[in-house]
Amino acid sequence: MDKTRISVIDWEKDIYSKGKQLNHWPYTDVISDLITLTKGKDRKTLKILEIGCGSCNNLWFAAELGLQIYGLDISKTAIAYGKDRLNALGYKEHDLRVGDLTALDWDDDFFDIVLDRGALTQNNYERIEGCLKEIKRILKKNGLLLSYTLFGLNSTDIKYGKEVSRNTYDHFSAETKFSTIGLTSFFDVDALEQLFSEFNGLEIKRHLKEDVKTAHKIESYSVIGYN
Repeated sequence: MDKTRISVIDWEKDIYSKGKQLNHWPYTDVISDLITLTKGKDRKTLKILEIGCGSCNNLWFAAELGLQIYGLDISKTAIAYGKDRLNALGYKEHDLRVGDLTALDWDDDFFDIVLDRGALTQNNYERIEGCLKEIKRILKKNGLLLSYTLFGLNSTDIKYGKEVSRNTYDHFSAETKFSTIGLTSFFDVDALEQLFSEFNGLEIKRHLKEDVKTAHKIESYSVIGYN
């Protein structure tokens, strides 16, 4: 077994089953991008899948827009929570599954949009490559991959982790936020262009938060991939 694939943090046992990170509100960039990228389209015909959907906070917003929503997460607790919340809010038409992001159990050319908010970055490069192949397969021609929170190599806290494979770190000390999320891959533009090279077009944005007093940095990227 490849031990670099296994995080110290178990998202089911250590996080979701303990009621942690069961978020209610969508990620800000998901809101703006979904509104912009679906403007002028018949949203009722659009199918969106979120990998690592967690408590379905982003899918709730997609449902608000009128999209057909699908979700996948490794945590049975998160999926159960998401189903209950969506049902309680009146969004009973959904397809939420427990599963692994490198084996997406949907047909070829099925989705218009695949959404990733912090799921890819919690895997090593090998698993990310496998997931991106699956995403390419299930996306329709001209479909979109929206990927957020791909952490950058210039993040200060990377120095507190142990590199377990190429640009992938784990065993973070208690001094960093990454100690609460476990195995994390970090990227620069070249790495992202290589990983996403099978897509027909890419938009890459860099985001940097820096404390002006301590110079502490959190670098991340967002990617839009055109199938």
